[in-house]
Amino acid sequence: MAETSNTNITDLFQEPPPAPKRKPRFFVLLGSVLLLLAWSFDGAKLRPGELVDGIPEIATTLGRMLPPDFSKITDPRSYHFPEILSIPELFLPVSLSEEEARLKQRWWDNTFPQTIVGATLETVQMALAGTCLALVAAFPLGFLAARNTTPHPAIYYGVRGLLNLLRTIPDLALGLLFVAAVGLGAFAGTLALAKGMIMVVVRPFLVPAFAILCWRQVEPRQSEPRQGEPKIYRFEKDRPVMARERAA
Repeated sequence: MAETSNTNITDLFQEPPPAPKRKPRFFVLLGSVLLLLAWSFDGAKLRPGELVDGIPEIATTLGRMLPPDFSKITDPRSYHFPEILSIPELFLPVSLSEEEARLKQRWWDNTFPQTIVGATLETVQMALAGTCLALVAAFPLGFLAARNTTPHPAIYYGVRGLLNLLRTIPDLALGLLFVAAVGLGAFAGTLALAKGMIMVVVRPFLVPAFAILCWRQVEPRQSEPRQGEPKIYRFEKDRPVMARERAA
């Protein structure tokens, strides 16, 4: 009996399915899709010839970019150091007068972020902070967006709808909204980066992870195959199901 069941399961997953029957509706739908794509390509003004003709301009632009000019990094004049402060006074926590302390703080807040080194460090800070904020928000969203861990179907569909809505908004457009809310600066950029990272983490990784790790266990006699049966899994409603359950 076990050998027969094992043979049936093997045949179920190894035999090719029968060729689908093409109805006229399929060809009408296929023709409609092809016409829609042709209309889209025509409206997008795709002209590969112009791209080929523009390759020399691309090479010229790359030639102007390479090799990079490091003079703005190595030249001390590009940092606009305060004349009344020495380098140790500017970088070390030493005792300063009130005017010197105010000048030092102004240089760190306004001048240094405008330099290449300061902007690079600020970009790294934004990336780290945005990733941290994204992870903090992504874990509860992933928990609520997984079918088997959400507390209520309304929350499940609401969170899924919110994620789908946020995916349709480009990061640049949402960044402009953040700029209108908090002003131009690192804060708005960090929030935009966090939104983009949430979309990267939640749907492709956290929702399937919660679905696999937290799925409700079935009965042992149903979840464990008989001796000699292969453990073949499939997914049904965010839950891994063995081939035996389908055969049963």
